[in-house]
Amino acid sequence: FAGVNCGIMDQLAIAGCERGRAMMIDCRSLDIDFVAIPPDARLLVIDSGVRHQLPQSGYNERAAECRQAVSILARDDSSVRALRDATPDQVDARRADLGDLLHRRARHVVTENRRVLAARDALERGDLMKLGMLIGQSHVSQRDDFEITCDPVNQLVAIADRCEGALGSRQVGGGFGGCVVCLTTDEFVDSVSQHISTEYGALSGSKPWMHVVSDADPAGAARSPRTED
Repeated sequence: FAGVNCGIMDQLAIAGCERGRAMMIDCRSLDIDFVAIPPDARLLVIDSGVRHQLPQSGYNERAAECRQAVSILARDDSSVRALRDATPDQVDARRADLGDLLHRRARHVVTENRRVLAARDALERGDLMKLGMLIGQSHVSQRDDFEITCDPVNQLVAIADRCEGALGSRQVGGGFGGCVVCLTTDEFVDSVSQHISTEYGALSGSKPWMHVVSDADPAGAARSPRTED
């Protein structure tokens, strides 16, 4: 239906979220783990202005490359049914067989999974500095290993990262354009927003659309308006 080999994240996040808590999804078992969002954390979403069409982008290509990498890694370890089953050491050990491209694709996925687990731990400790560092590392991996960013997005992340009070920024969504998310705090969210709007606006020619994300309850069926007989 979507035209891409997408997963369950968006749908499950919309249907199963809880207000005030971040959700970690196990995409194999569909188990959900929740952790409280620190009250001073703010997530600022900024539109790069680059429209992405995932069916026409490299999204499906990346999914195919990941499957290729799994087939190579599984030759030595039949328990590797997806890249989530592999370790960074396993991926590095098969670098010659994978080749540079598939090695980088696999390295992104296995290290990103590690970053997700570390991000959950950082949230549990209320450590926003650590969380921001992980978000920044994630973007570098998307840019260099998975190659799903583009110049305007990378420029937007660089602008955001230069702001005082910005703790970490990365591209979000399926890649190849779209939005960037910047982690900041209640103290700095206004100044970070203003700085990004001014700098990226001057670079792109128009001020970007921005939105401070609010945690919310799950989506539900729309109520029909009450009618009178």
